[in-house]
Amino acid sequence: SSICRMTVIPPKAGELSETMAAQPASLGDILVNITTNGTSLNIEERSKQEGFDMEDSELDVHFTYVSNSPTSACKAGRTTVITMRCDISERDNGTIYLPPQCSDGTCDGCNFHLLWRSRQACPLCKEETYQVIKGECVDGEQTVFHQPPKHCIYLNDKKASTYVQKCSIFPFWLQVALVIIAVTGILLCILLV
Repeated sequence: SSICRMTVIPPKAGELSETMAAQPASLGDILVNITTNGTSLNIEERSKQEGFDMEDSELDVHFTYVSNSPTSACKAGRTTVITMRCDISERDNGTIYLPPQCSDGTCDGCNFHLLWRSRQACPLCKEETYQVIKGECVDGEQTVFHQPPKHCIYLNDKKASTYVQKCSIFPFWLQVALVIIAVTGILLCILLV
């Protein structure tokens, strides 16, 4: 969808009139690029200059929009980059952040950058990415935990849960060693008789 900016004009001190809004200015009419490579469009370097935190940025998805309508300040039109960042802790639609160094979303008036932290930017967990953690074997039973990775969304299925399985108090190599010792002992008794 289109990206636009609206200027809100507050009422003058002492006036009872309502807040007014100026006509919106187009910041992006056409989606021209979707990429996960922040270096290809110099987005990573720009993000650092604008003051965005680059921690957890390895899964970022960048949407680039352009508005070809020239203005006196932006002869080539305006460009807007929306960077979607995976954040499992965000709820609902997430939170949109303006660059800390550029409070209006732009440092030069023509190139805008927004960081959108959202769960929807996270990949789905795959079965092979879960870490399996086995608990201690107590009374022949062992608790097994399936821990999902930090940066993915998982569904409430058996792979994202805890279950109990049967186990042996003795490790496999010790069980094999005990069987060999027992068979050897029986053979020695037979030879002795």
